[in-house]
Amino acid sequence: MSEVTSKERLGPENTVAVIIAPPLTESFELSVARAVDLKRLDENIQVLVCSGAVSGCVSNIFQVQSICKHCIHVRQEALGNYFSSEECITLDDYYDSSTIEPMLNDHTVRQVAEKSAHSTLLTFYRVGLERLEGKGLRAKLYGQALNNLAAYSEYIYHCLNSYQKSQGIKRIEFFNGRLIPTSSARQLAENTKIPYTVIEVSGQHKTLFLAEGSAVHELDFQKQSLATYTGSDRFDEALGRRFFEFRRLGKSTNTKSYTDRQRLGLLGHLVDKRIFAIYLNSLDEFEFLGEQWFTPASRDPAAFILELRDLMDEEYAVVVRMHPNQAGDRTGVTSDLIERLSNQRGIELVLPLGRVSTYELLDMAFCNLSFGTTVGVEATYWGKNSLLAGHAVWEEAGVAVNVRTPQDIIDYLQFTRKPLDQLNAVKVGAYFMDKQQASSSLGWGEGNQYGFLIDGVSYLSCKRKSLFYVLNRLIDKFLKYFL
Repeated sequence: MSEVTSKERLGPENTVAVIIAPPLTESFELSVARAVDLKRLDENIQVLVCSGAVSGCVSNIFQVQSICKHCIHVRQEALGNYFSSEECITLDDYYDSSTIEPMLNDHTVRQVAEKSAHSTLLTFYRVGLERLEGKGLRAKLYGQALNNLAAYSEYIYHCLNSYQKSQGIKRIEFFNGRLIPTSSARQLAENTKIPYTVIEVSGQHKTLFLAEGSAVHELDFQKQSLATYTGSDRFDEALGRRFFEFRRLGKSTNTKSYTDRQRLGLLGHLVDKRIFAIYLNSLDEFEFLGEQWFTPASRDPAAFILELRDLMDEEYAVVVRMHPNQAGDRTGVTSDLIERLSNQRGIELVLPLGRVSTYELLDMAFCNLSFGTTVGVEATYWGKNSLLAGHAVWEEAGVAVNVRTPQDIIDYLQFTRKPLDQLNAVKVGAYFMDKQQASSSLGWGEGNQYGFLIDGVSYLSCKRKSLFYVLNRLIDKFLKYFL
């Protein structure tokens, strides 16, 4: 397939522009499938691609040119099956240095680029800015990755800005909108008032999930989506109950299970105690979602728990179950929390990889407190009292009592309470499991194939047909597990 290399070959106005995600990522198939769907709906499509003139995306954070070349090969292999050359636009052709100078005084472009670069590192490698401090190999490599990501993000912003000035874009669509480089696309769309749609997946079968004019991970958007679903006739009770049954069994639902290493029978010493159970979540994962997801309690759960323990009567046994995924946190937040809660009188701390069963603890506890983890919904489903001290998609769904201070909990415990309505929890479970939008082309794991598919075709083998793909994976693993 030959790619468009000049502006003269652009299609007519009022196009829907779809930014194709980096070909060596899973999101590549998502963005291509969305563009295929739109084309089948008779939309005038232009798919926007990068030719590696400036590198530094999430597939190539250290700017290895051979990786860029392999990305282009994979992209051409795939796009040629669905789009004409006139529909494929190379963004690099729109880099115009004359349009950049007036923007140099607008620091927001750089600020957004740096923020999204931080978010990208936090998402993929679970490291914070403290890893950039010092002069060692760790600081040097992560610092270089951060700079490359931010520079690439700025570059894409300027290319998109020149592109949209030459076109009558009806709408622009892109994956996620929070990571590099599509955070730039969202910024551009908002700056220029172009309607935009963010592409994601959700549900048990990883079907399309679209957010029009909003980031998919915005708390208010997620809450509204849940309210719309539960208030519609799409609610599937059997699917909702499956969510809770599967999670207790350690099976995958809308996400993987983290309880496969846990064991029953490790709480016998508490069998005669009045257990108040607390469930933590991975703070670093909420960090990259933004401050909107935090309450003062969930921002500093250790301080909240210590104050609560001081206010509680001695009859209560407080058991804090850390989330298994906190074991992968390399920001320092989790280690600090462990240090503050360990060896505290009246508090039993279960470490992330501790064998204590989350569900045995839930069953034995008379009351359960969460900071946003889905255990808060599960408690209500299994007939237990549930309190929520953080923010969550389901905080207004009638599945937990919202508390903001330790005193709120003490006041709650003064009276005998009945668990909230189980059916509300079932509705939330169905929302997590159900498909949100239909796609004529996107599939997941069909025909015993792994990963996302476009019209039943997997491009994973094409991605793997290169030593540079292997190199890219090795770099990724080194950053995640060894640096």
